[in-house]
Amino acid sequence: MFLIRFFRYSFNPAILIPNAHQKLWKALIYFVIMSLITLFPLNFLIVQENGWRLDFIEANLSENTPDWVLPEDMKIYAYRLVVADPTVTYTFENDGLTYIFNATGDEEITGRTISFYEDHIIYEDGEGHQMNAYGYKGFYDEVNFRVLNLSTGTERADLYNAFGSMLEASFGSYVVLYSLLMNTIVNMSIGVAFILMLSLVMQLFRFGYTKFFSYKDSLVFIILSMGMPAILSFIIGFVIPSFAPVIYQFGVGIVVMAVMLKYGKLYFS
Repeated sequence: MFLIRFFRYSFNPAILIPNAHQKLWKALIYFVIMSLITLFPLNFLIVQENGWRLDFIEANLSENTPDWVLPEDMKIYAYRLVVADPTVTYTFENDGLTYIFNATGDEEITGRTISFYEDHIIYEDGEGHQMNAYGYKGFYDEVNFRVLNLSTGTERADLYNAFGSMLEASFGSYVVLYSLLMNTIVNMSIGVAFILMLSLVMQLFRFGYTKFFSYKDSLVFIILSMGMPAILSFIIGFVIPSFAPVIYQFGVGIVVMAVMLKYGKLYFS
């Protein structure tokens, strides 16, 4: 399989230059795999930490503490909404975000809304998109609405802040997925820009040789050079995850320059 062959090339610098004629689409697949190997430690950390803090709900309740008078016969307990009268729905608004407790699904949604059902929560952005949180997973502690009503000042702010934190944590699977996608897309985009620029810089070697790589072959050559840096950044990433992409790109640059300095004259003079 060409991926195994490319990986072997990566650990034998002496044969990187003569094998730079490989098909570009194969090299791009190898590039994606090497990039994913490099990003694995940081993505693993993201999963462990339940994603990046988005604060799309928590900030709403912490930056502007609500003055609501919540129904005191209602609470969130044992990972569900416990209500005394299941026929009554309560609607509150705070800084542009609507909260519907004991929702039935018949409510008209016109803006950003969080609907609390007995066993799940739905966040809707008012444009037809929604997220579902089943089982109130983020609520590790009881939320007693009567206690919220009786609280004042700093205590009230702290209680609502904790409520917002648990509410947002209930959407943890979406937060993790978003964080993984953003981290992967951003870092791979940076990686693409890096190899495109490095390939362009490599064309300067034309001034020293009678023949040289085409732009496409220099791209393949750079990608084939990624094996050792990818493995090194993978290992270092488990110690310092945020430093892994730096090691990766720096390592690729070093390998490319070292190979050109040592073997360039052999193949291009």
